[in-house]
Amino acid sequence: MSDTGAEDQAAPAGPGTVTRPGRMLAEARMAKGLTLAEVAAQLKLSPSQVAALEADDYGSLPGPVFVRGFIRNYARLLEQDPEQLSGGLDLPNASAPATAALPLSRDIPFPPRKTGSWRPYAAVLLVAVLLATAYEIFYAEPPEVLVSAPPSPAAPAERLAESVNAGRTAELPAGTAGAADVATNSATPETPAAEPGARDERPEPQGQAAPLAAGMAEVHFVFDAASWVEVRDRGERILLSQLNAAGTEQRVTGRPPLSVVVGNAKDVQMTYNGKPFDLAPHTRVEVARFVLE
Repeated sequence: MSDTGAEDQAAPAGPGTVTRPGRMLAEARMAKGLTLAEVAAQLKLSPSQVAALEADDYGSLPGPVFVRGFIRNYARLLEQDPEQLSGGLDLPNASAPATAALPLSRDIPFPPRKTGSWRPYAAVLLVAVLLATAYEIFYAEPPEVLVSAPPSPAAPAERLAESVNAGRTAELPAGTAGAADVATNSATPETPAAEPGARDERPEPQGQAAPLAAGMAEVHFVFDAASWVEVRDRGERILLSQLNAAGTEQRVTGRPPLSVVVGNAKDVQMTYNGKPFDLAPHTRVEVARFVLE
């Protein structure tokens, strides 16, 4: 560019001349080796706003007051005369006060707002708590609580009869043993044979358990509310494993030790070999676990 051309551009605008400072600002910026982005960063504007200033596109900018301020700041940055560049601008409504605030630039990135980031963690925590509770109720190793089975009612009577017979046999002399046997046999009344076709009309008792075989034990449950029960015998064979409805009963017979798990234990009544059994001492988190010996 010649010196004459530079002086013509730097000369103040005469009367009736409309100053267009955009080209002067663009040439001054390029002379200093600055880019639009660098100027925008220093002026706190967006690159599109700086480009609008250089193109004299004032309609895309906020208003006359802001345009004059932008041009002055831009001129100071490029070490130009602010009054020379902004004084002769012919802008509509230049004296009107600015009522609109400077809009946010679309080119300035803003970090996205993070919302609801705690919800996935809360869901994972809830699932972990539920899994831990289920494991504690159904899969935790039962405590080693050994409960001795009450003796069968028939056992004392059998032992007493054996001891009495042994005592009588010891008191009799050897020579009179045969006579004693004869007397015993003769004292025993003969039972008449039942007539063919005769039937025993005595009704069988209702609701009573059958006599237990030797070495077996019986557990009787009465459910006041729904309850899950599992019973295993000494060989870990499952004797009962099901959900029982309210108002029902279950009888389980097996060879002890019996491993028992009772859910909702507070609403279950239990007897062991005919004797009431208290579930409360063995209950934890509404589940009773124990071993019956």
